[in-house]
Amino acid sequence: MKSLIVISILLGLVGCSSIPKDEVVQRMDDKSERPSWATISKPTYVKDGLVYAIGVAEGSSNAKLSALGRVADNNAKTELSRMVSNEIGVVFQNVEEGVEGDNLSRFIGTEKSSLVAREISPEKRYWEKVLTHDEYGEKKLKIKMYSLVSIKHVTLKKMVRAEMKKNRGISSELKQRVDNQLDKMMEE
Repeated sequence: MKSLIVISILLGLVGCSSIPKDEVVQRMDDKSERPSWATISKPTYVKDGLVYAIGVAEGSSNAKLSALGRVADNNAKTELSRMVSNEIGVVFQNVEEGVEGDNLSRFIGTEKSSLVAREISPEKRYWEKVLTHDEYGEKKLKIKMYSLVSIKHVTLKKMVRAEMKKNRGISSELKQRVDNQLDKMMEE
């Protein structure tokens, strides 16, 4: 029985090692490597008073780069909006205001997401053509597009405060907690 388990594990390892890795065949501007910001391991980060987000889009090898760029931009904006909504939601979830607090969190988060999207600045784009394999092991060429966007922390905080002023049911203590959470979010 033990030998059957060992054989199964070895076959599994051999099977996994036979899966071909993706290979980059062309990079934007024939760069030698991907820029350090173009990664999905950390989709949002803070640096020098700006909040950054990274979006990614993939398409077939004949996809239009401009269209992939717009999709990647929108994905980055969505990631940034999600981060803002989550930070505001943390405050409301930690306050014991029952169901109304949860609704306020979603409302303010949604309102800010749409307003924030207008204030986001595109920073950089990067693409690469990648030779990959489909589920049948067939080679396939695709394009990966990365987009970096940002918003000033000051602008973000001002917009959140303005939205909270519209909602008179929010206590000054709760407003202060949201401010503190936004400041905490900005720690680099």
